Amino acid sequence: MDRFRRLGYAVSLAGALVLGSSSGGAGATARTALPARDQVNPIFRPILTNLKGLLITVLLQTYLPHQHDAGVHLSATVDDLSRFGYLVDIGYTPHCDGVDACRLGSITGGAELNAPTVFDYPRAHHVRLHSGKQALYFPFTCGASCGDSVLAFQMDGIVYTVTVHGGSLAEVLNMANSVTVAGTP
Repeated sequence: MDRFRRLGYAVSLAGALVLGSSSGGAGATARTALPARDQVNPIFRPILTNLKGLLITVLLQTYLPHQHDAGVHLSATVDDLSRFGYLVDIGYTPHCDGVDACRLGSITGGAELNAPTVFDYPRAHHVRLHSGKQALYFPFTCGASCGDSVLAFQMDGIVYTVTVHGGSLAEVLNMANSVTVAGTP
């Protein structure tokens, strides 16, 4: 299913409902200055060419939980892509394709129909990034299996999310605080 099919609706809904209160002021928003980074995390290098030509800024994280744990080998795959958004899965095996058993988490940017809103997660709470920007944190829940902890934040009017399967607030917050520009429109 193409998650970016209803672009206009998704962008306006995500901006208004997910982080509408995080802009911090009225009027036009200025571009957010990101920390200067010389390179992206090495697991993203093989997919960088796939993320070119988007109409939004591509943000990827330099920090990934468990990346340096003994015996852990992470890889990234582009699971969904349009000119207006992307979804990158991070797995413990190449081409995990979002399967829970081999997946660490994901990174999204742009129009994402499945982006969480305050209506989806009434227990979500606001947290602050190092930059002072407000973000929404949705802790994972468990049923037949455990889901993802999600942190949604907005940068230059675009909604981005980072997720960790069964992750903690510290893990998703550290991921979001380590964003670097991997590509620009």
